[in-house]
Amino acid sequence: MSYRLILESAGDEIKVVRKMRVDMTAPSMPVGVDEKGPGVYAEVRDDADRTIYRTSISAQLDPTIEAFDTDGSVQRVDASDRKRVIVLVIPDSPDARSLALVRHHVRNTEASSSRLRVEGTAGEEELLRVPLSNEETSQ
Repeated sequence: MSYRLILESAGDEIKVVRKMRVDMTAPSMPVGVDEKGPGVYAEVRDDADRTIYRTSISAQLDPTIEAFDTDGSVQRVDASDRKRVIVLVIPDSPDARSLALVRHHVRNTEASSSRLRVEGTAGEEELLRVPLSNEETSQ
């Protein structure tokens, strides 16, 4: 079993639209995701708030889109005001208690997204915490 969460992002606000248990296998934790670089991550946490599963969601929060010009060229343009839907499938581990969306900062590194921008110090900022239980959630 796994959880499927549907999140909505508009600007810097992220909210849960729906949470449900599904009979499917969650993707395995991506290789190299143990060492966090700058970005936004979805982390499944246990009772002691230790991360037991992590995946990057930075690409889904990118505030730009590809725009096609009449001459066939493609460029990235600002779309920070657009609403985005993020679908996550995470494992339903017996130890899982919550899902945390966290922005990880690395000193002196700046990404193109305001959601990923570093404020000059290393650290982590929690953007959203979702309790995991057998109950479905809709907002």
